[in-house]
Amino acid sequence: MFGSKQEAQADRFMVVHRFNEWLSKWDFAPEPNEINISQFMAAYELDNKLKWICESVIEEYTAEYHEVF
Repeated sequence: MFGSKQEAQADRFMVVHRFNEWLSKWDFAPEPNEINISQFMAAYELDNKLKWICESVIEEYTAEYHEVF
């Protein structure tokens, strides 16, 4: 019970960190339609159980991207 909330927070932190690391390898900020969730997950060998977190992080990136551009 206690661990599951902590695990979810740790998983989200890890996905955000890895996503930012993955983005830093691009020469420019990619447009949201250029981001492939499967490629991102494969690059870091992320389990499918983390896919919903990855989708959430990409949605946040998309919202921030549209605010800036």
